[in-house]
Amino acid sequence: MPTTFVEVALFSSWYALLYYQIAKHTEETNTIPATTDDRKPKSIYFKILKWFFVGIFLLIVSIILYLAIEYYSVPDDLNKEEANKVLNKQLDIYCKKPYSELTTLIENESTYMQIEADSGTNYQIEIQAYKENNNSDILLFGTIDNGNRSAYHPMVDTVVKKITEECVRE
Repeated sequence: MPTTFVEVALFSSWYALLYYQIAKHTEETNTIPATTDDRKPKSIYFKILKWFFVGIFLLIVSIILYLAIEYYSVPDDLNKEEANKVLNKQLDIYCKKPYSELTTLIENESTYMQIEADSGTNYQIEIQAYKENNNSDILLFGTIDNGNRSAYHPMVDTVVKKITEECVRE
């Protein structure tokens, strides 16, 4: 799900408030002696005007980010059927491997590969292996994306390899 304009505006406001509080705390902890009259309190109108302009600035920045960044307007172009076939084919290859070979994959972080499908699309695939719930089953966890926006939310499929050398789709 793409980030919306409202989320950008809320996070921008949150960060502005955070930095304001940091600056305020820094000013409060300044080491200027208390006897100097160099620092006079600012009027409430100045503070209201300052926050009004900060709000307007954040609104303009949010609108510019929303309109300027191509990410927000580009649809997800992952061909889910083709990607599912490619991922299932790779998981089937791992299912055919012996159980003892898959146990060595558990210690490694993951296996990455790039595969070109019949349509010419390049897919990035990551396969990870985990022990499942203190028993002898191995969970093969596969993700696939085409490198575009789908990289932020790839397709996922899992297969359980039993010690009896059979694979079960979840």
